[in-house]
Amino acid sequence: MKHILVVDDHKDGAELVSCMLKMSGFDVHCCAGGADALDHITSHHKSIELVITDWAMPDCDGLWVCHLANSFGIPSIIVTAHNRPGDQQKALVNGAVARIVKPIVPRDLIRLVRRHVLMD
Repeated sequence: MKHILVVDDHKDGAELVSCMLKMSGFDVHCCAGGADALDHITSHHKSIELVITDWAMPDCDGLWVCHLANSFGIPSIIVTAHNRPGDQQKALVNGAVARIVKPIVPRDLIRLVRRHVLMD
Protein backbone atom coordinates (compact mmCIF):
# COMPACT_ATOMS: atom_id res chain seq x y z
CA MET A 1 0.00 0.00 0.00
CA LYS A 2 1.31 3.46 -0.88
CA HIS A 3 1.79 6.04 1.84
CA ILE A 4 2.69 9.63 2.53
CA LEU A 5 5.99 10.12 4.32
CA VAL A 6 6.01 12.87 6.96
CA VAL A 7 9.46 14.03 8.09
CA ASP A 8 10.06 16.26 11.11
CA ASP A 9 12.67 16.21 13.87
CA HIS A 10 10.02 17.54 16.28
CA LYS A 11 7.62 14.77 17.28
CA ASP A 12 4.73 17.20 17.82
CA GLY A 13 5.11 18.60 14.31
CA ALA A 14 5.10 15.16 12.73
CA GLU A 15 2.10 14.07 14.79
CA LEU A 16 0.14 17.20 13.86
CA VAL A 17 0.66 16.73 10.12
CA SER A 18 0.11 12.98 10.41
CA CYS A 19 -3.18 13.49 12.24
CA MET A 20 -4.42 15.96 9.59
CA LEU A 21 -3.63 13.45 6.85
CA LYS A 22 -5.05 10.39 8.61
CA MET A 23 -8.31 12.23 9.33
CA SER A 24 -8.58 12.78 5.57
CA GLY A 25 -8.07 9.09 4.80
CA PHE A 26 -4.37 8.96 3.93
CA ASP A 27 -1.95 6.24 5.01
CA VAL A 28 1.01 7.91 6.74
CA HIS A 29 4.50 6.93 7.86
CA CYS A 30 6.61 9.30 9.97
CA CYS A 31 10.38 9.71 10.12
CA ALA A 32 12.08 11.48 13.03
CA GLY A 33 14.50 13.51 10.95
CA GLY A 34 16.21 13.93 7.63
CA ALA A 35 18.72 11.09 7.94
CA ASP A 36 15.95 8.64 8.88
CA ALA A 37 13.93 9.90 5.91
CA LEU A 38 16.81 9.42 3.47
CA ASP A 39 17.11 5.77 4.57
CA HIS A 40 13.33 5.26 4.34
CA ILE A 41 13.06 6.83 0.88
CA THR A 42 15.98 4.80 -0.43
CA SER A 43 14.52 1.54 0.94
CA HIS A 44 10.80 2.14 0.31
CA HIS A 45 10.61 4.59 -2.62
CA LYS A 46 8.22 2.36 -4.55
CA SER A 47 5.59 2.63 -1.81
CA ILE A 48 5.82 6.39 -1.18
CA GLU A 49 3.35 8.65 -3.00
CA LEU A 50 4.37 11.95 -1.46
CA VAL A 51 6.86 13.34 1.05
CA ILE A 52 6.02 16.20 3.41
CA THR A 53 9.15 17.40 5.16
CA ASP A 54 10.18 20.10 7.57
CA TRP A 55 12.87 22.38 6.15
CA ALA A 56 15.10 22.97 9.18
CA MET A 57 16.37 19.76 10.77
CA PRO A 58 19.77 19.32 12.43
CA ASP A 59 20.84 16.00 10.92
CA CYS A 60 19.83 16.63 7.30
CA ASP A 61 17.67 19.47 6.06
CA GLY A 62 14.44 19.16 4.13
CA LEU A 63 16.04 20.31 0.89
CA TRP A 64 18.12 17.11 0.81
CA VAL A 65 15.00 15.07 1.53
CA CYS A 66 13.18 16.79 -1.37
CA HIS A 67 16.16 16.28 -3.65
CA LEU A 68 16.32 12.54 -2.94
CA ALA A 69 12.55 12.09 -3.23
CA ASN A 70 12.65 13.90 -6.58
CA SER A 71 15.40 11.58 -7.82
CA PHE A 72 12.93 8.69 -7.36
CA GLY A 73 10.08 10.62 -8.99
CA ILE A 74 8.32 11.24 -5.67
CA PRO A 75 6.75 14.68 -5.24
CA SER A 76 7.53 16.53 -2.02
CA ILE A 77 6.14 19.43 -0.05
CA ILE A 78 8.47 21.36 2.24
CA VAL A 79 7.24 23.06 5.42
CA THR A 80 9.02 26.03 6.96
CA ALA A 81 8.56 28.52 9.77
CA HIS A 82 10.27 31.22 7.69
CA ASN A 83 9.07 33.21 4.71
CA ARG A 84 12.41 34.46 3.43
CA PRO A 85 12.99 35.85 -0.05
CA GLY A 86 14.31 33.11 -2.31
CA ASP A 87 13.05 30.18 -0.22
CA GLN A 88 10.33 29.25 -2.71
CA GLN A 89 12.92 29.09 -5.50
CA LYS A 90 15.34 27.03 -3.36
CA ALA A 91 12.55 24.56 -2.61
CA LEU A 92 11.56 24.21 -6.27
CA VAL A 93 15.17 23.84 -7.44
CA ASN A 94 15.60 20.98 -4.96
CA GLY A 95 12.55 19.14 -6.24
CA ALA A 96 9.71 20.31 -4.00
CA VAL A 97 6.36 20.78 -5.71
CA ALA A 98 5.27 23.28 -3.04
CA ARG A 99 6.31 25.12 0.10
CA ILE A 100 4.04 25.71 3.10
CA VAL A 101 4.79 28.40 5.66
CA LYS A 102 3.76 27.58 9.24
CA PRO A 103 1.29 27.67 10.85
CA ILE A 104 -0.24 24.95 8.69
CA VAL A 105 -3.88 25.45 7.76
CA PRO A 106 -5.37 21.92 7.60
CA ARG A 107 -7.71 22.58 4.66
CA ASP A 108 -4.86 24.10 2.63
CA LEU A 109 -2.55 21.17 3.38
CA ILE A 110 -5.18 18.59 2.41
CA ARG A 111 -6.03 20.47 -0.80
CA LEU A 112 -2.35 20.57 -1.73
CA VAL A 113 -1.82 16.89 -0.90
CA ARG A 114 -4.84 15.84 -2.97
CA ARG A 115 -3.39 17.72 -5.92
CA HIS A 116 -0.34 15.41 -5.85
CA VAL A 117 -1.73 12.09 -4.58
CA LEU A 118 -4.19 9.74 -6.23
CA MET A 119 -6.89 8.69 -3.76
CA ASP A 120 -7.86 5.00 -3.73
